[in-house]
Amino acid sequence: MKRSSRLLAVGLVLTLSTSAVAQRFSEGDEVSPRITHLERWLDATAAHRPGALDDSLRLVRTWNQQQLRLVWVDVLTIVSLIRAPDVSLFYVSEPVGAGQSSRQISPIATNRSQQVLYTTGELRRLRAIAKQVSADGKPGRENDLLKRGAMLHADIEILVGRSDVPASNASPGPGGATLRMDDGQQLGLTNTVSHWNMGRRLLDSVRPLESKTPFTTRPDPGADETVRRWYLAACAFMLRTRFIEVDHFSRALDLFPNDPDVLFFVASEHENFAGTRTQSVMRSMKGPRDVKFDIQDEGAELRLAEQLYKRALERNPRLIEARIRLGRVLGLRGRHEEAVAQLRQAEPVEEPVLQFYVHLFLGGEFEALGNGVEARRSYERAKATAPTAQSPLLGLSRLAEEAGDRAAARELIARVLELPQIEPERADPWWVYEIVQARAVDGIVDDLRQRIAGLPE
Repeated sequence: MKRSSRLLAVGLVLTLSTSAVAQRFSEGDEVSPRITHLERWLDATAAHRPGALDDSLRLVRTWNQQQLRLVWVDVLTIVSLIRAPDVSLFYVSEPVGAGQSSRQISPIATNRSQQVLYTTGELRRLRAIAKQVSADGKPGRENDLLKRGAMLHADIEILVGRSDVPASNASPGPGGATLRMDDGQQLGLTNTVSHWNMGRRLLDSVRPLESKTPFTTRPDPGADETVRRWYLAACAFMLRTRFIEVDHFSRALDLFPNDPDVLFFVASEHENFAGTRTQSVMRSMKGPRDVKFDIQDEGAELRLAEQLYKRALERNPRLIEARIRLGRVLGLRGRHEEAVAQLRQAEPVEEPVLQFYVHLFLGGEFEALGNGVEARRSYERAKATAPTAQSPLLGLSRLAEEAGDRAAARELIARVLELPQIEPERADPWWVYEIVQARAVDGIVDDLRQRIAGLPE
């Protein structure tokens, strides 16, 4: 009860404060609740400072799926009015999912578009807001509005966490199903508002001034550097926290199919999905039949990971972490000699955690090839890199057992049991392999925030 009251109080404070948008256009014009809600979002977007846990963020986090969808629709109308001031017909298309496509049939609509209708007063108000966003009437400033909005919704996810506002999987709008799992077991399935989804919807309308796409009003978010950085920040954050929206990675790949950093993150997502824990949950998942997570079986996920890591390396051969992970994926696919070749190329890496993975994975590949001498040497190197890690000791114990030296195998297991019981004294880099590729997330997010904060007011 306390929590509800606090959120309501925040909403009242922002509602009763003088709106920068409403102040300019309130004279003699009755404003509909729909436009009032849009103006509250515009004020929140303008007031929010990237990275700040402020009242703007707290307010917008409480909005439901339908409220956010109407804001998105009306923001798109403002964008249309800036790019084509004489437009009088407005259309909106729900974002397409995996396996779906849309076709442009006019400068303002696709074959999936639905017309948006306004009263005369609402349209007059929207035209006035468009004038305020772009005082000179030239396109460009609407992109700043879209990017600030996407940053606000990203900060909601980053600073506050997953929304607890219910959403409907069957209704249009920025909602999504959240599957909670732990150690290969499904814990629950809920539908909630997704602010990452809202951010993607907004950025889908960005059109850089230098865009060369046909139709002067057609969006081109894949040509915008800030949009790319927003997607990278979200990918890194999702991987680091294990709250992954599959649609986000799919859309990132659609927009930036040749960017090595995007390819790397998407590849690692598929590598993670091939893991036993995720695969176990997918096989036993219980829930509505219409809820699909677009996660394939282990073999298919590994094939995708291999293809994407290779594409990342083609575009940036110096992306050594992609080479290490490619080596692991090749090994999981039974191509051990190819795996060794990739991992050997990565041996000069200097970062300790990556050194550990190179040696650990080489140990596994040599073990699979029956080369006990090289396997033992690699596991010893991994142990030297991370003395408290149990993974190399377990590998060495297996080798001793296979060689018939049971005493040595038992002694190595005893050393595992003697390791410290708690972290960080018992740190094993293998335990964080699924998230370590996102270790630079703080810097990526800070870079994005600074970029958004530097946009013109």
